[in-house]
Amino acid sequence: MRPPIRYAYLVATSYSGTTLLSMLLDSHPAIVSVGELDNTISDAIKAGRYAEYPCSCGAPIRACSFFHTVEQHCARQGVKLDVHDFRVRLGHSMGRNVRRSLFGLPARLLWLVQIRNALLNQIPQYRRHVDHVFDRNIAIARAVIDVSGKDVFLDASKAVARVPYLHCRPEVDLRVIHIVRDARATVWSSWRRGLTRTDRVARSWARIHVNALRLAWLVGEDRYFRFRWEDFCTDPEERLDSICRFLGVKPTGLMARVNVQPHHVIGNRMRLNPVGSIRSQDGWREEITSEQLAVCERAAGGLNRLFGYH
Repeated sequence: MRPPIRYAYLVATSYSGTTLLSMLLDSHPAIVSVGELDNTISDAIKAGRYAEYPCSCGAPIRACSFFHTVEQHCARQGVKLDVHDFRVRLGHSMGRNVRRSLFGLPARLLWLVQIRNALLNQIPQYRRHVDHVFDRNIAIARAVIDVSGKDVFLDASKAVARVPYLHCRPEVDLRVIHIVRDARATVWSSWRRGLTRTDRVARSWARIHVNALRLAWLVGEDRYFRFRWEDFCTDPEERLDSICRFLGVKPTGLMARVNVQPHHVIGNRMRLNPVGSIRSQDGWREEITSEQLAVCERAAGGLNRLFGYH
């Protein structure tokens, strides 16, 4: 019987540097990442954003030799992998509202979620779906580790709801890395990309981080590591060394290594360019409106200050 997978999981909101962090940590001799395992490649292709989704190595992902070999290793485990649709998203064949009802995590009334989950676990179809998703998840992670020859798998899927399911799997030795970015910067980044519902973005930010804080209790304080993205940008080498120590691997100069080797990362478009200097995007301080600030304060102000943002 194979030992559990050393599995690192990134929890964050969108626009919090997870793609960049995936590429940096993938540069480590002991860590491999393909970015977002819970990806939306098929949705992006259906929406016409890509004719062929490019792997970060530069090749179309279906022509990428690394992912082709991963597909072969998955097949040996009885899992048919389509690199355009990993099919590891909870509720992947369900509508958005159904997914939210079955797998969403509200910021309050957590006891209702516990009752919901206890009831759902009695339904065979629900258990089969969850088992199917995480059987595939684990098979893909094992295949990536085997193909890369590395020891630690880093998953940048971000969603908090996946963590309890991974935590209860005996095949997984889980560590959680929780990345926080200022709520106001997150709202500004979303607005720049056309997401104009500031209230929705701010409430989502608060909900994600409230639930992420609970993960320290779930997985154990020694398996939970939190940092602020702005602090990472101030001293990336120091923060990367801290993450390496948390994951039980030897710190090494990842900034000097990241552009030396190809990566096979799924995520935002920055994965297609060499990594340059890392800096925090503080344009929000000049561009965010007073109305947006007021919405952020109502939805997330107290939690934002808890994380040290003023």
